[in-house]
Amino acid sequence: MKSIFLSLVTFFILINASFAAESGTREEATALLDRAIALLQIDKNRALIQFTSGDGGMIQKDLYVFCFVSEGIITAHPAVIGLNIFNQDVTDVNGNPLGQTMVSNARYGTISEVVYKLRKYDTNSEQEYTKTTLYTRVSDQICGVGYYN
Repeated sequence: MKSIFLSLVTFFILINASFAAESGTREEATALLDRAIALLQIDKNRALIQFTSGDGGMIQKDLYVFCFVSEGIITAHPAVIGLNIFNQDVTDVNGNPLGQTMVSNARYGTISEVVYKLRKYDTNSEQEYTKTTLYTRVSDQICGVGYYN
């Protein structure tokens, strides 16, 4: 009886681990960003807390919501808050600074996208992957959800 129980526990742990490693799709990223926009319009402060903590399903697979203000300071992210993205050496695939590109192109009511190379933040690998981030401007925030291509 104990071996059956241990087998079931092991099975469920492996199932959960495989879902956690699963990559989100463009459609799922779009749906998560749409939810984020709605939450921001209702209660910005609570929404930013949820995006950071992942409460309410705001982190799904490897998808998460991030936000920053026009000055580049990250206001919501599951791993880092307060970092200035303008001081980071991340560029889009055309060599443009990622943060500046997003600030320049973010529009209220419009979803824009930017493509860049990035390590997966939840791994120890140095390998870079192509990532597309869908983003928009809501209130004083620029928020997005990125997915790996």
